[in-house]
Amino acid sequence: MVLPRKVGRPIIAYPSRLTNTPYDCFAPAQVLIVFADLEARRQVDAQPLMDAFALRASEARLTSLLAGGASIETAAKRLGIAVNTARNQIKSVFEKTDTHSQGQLICLVSQLIPAHEIVKFH
Repeated sequence: MVLPRKVGRPIIAYPSRLTNTPYDCFAPAQVLIVFADLEARRQVDAQPLMDAFALRASEARLTSLLAGGASIETAAKRLGIAVNTARNQIKSVFEKTDTHSQGQLICLVSQLIPAHEIVKFH
C-alpha cells in the first residue's frame, strides 16, 4: 500500500496476515505491517564495510556517505578531500567490492544495514 504524504516521498506499507495462526479475536496480533519510509536516509557504519571488503577507513567513510544518498561531490566536501581523490577512492572500492557503478555498490552496501535499522517507528 502506498501512503502518500503532503510533501516528500510516500511511505510504503506491506501488510501481511500472520500464517499458521487461527483467528482469535483476543490474540495480541493477527497482522504484521512493515513500513518503508522512502524519505529515511540510512547510514552504514564504516567498520562493517572495512571488515567485509577490506576497505581502508577513508574508503569506508566515503562509501557510507554515498550509500546514505550523498553525491560524490557532497561526500568529498564533507570528508574534506578533493573530488578527484574521492573518485580515485571509489574506483578502489569498486575493485574491492566487485562492483562497477555507484548503483551496484549502494545495492550491495544496503544489505549490511541491520534489520533493526531498517524498520524504525517514530
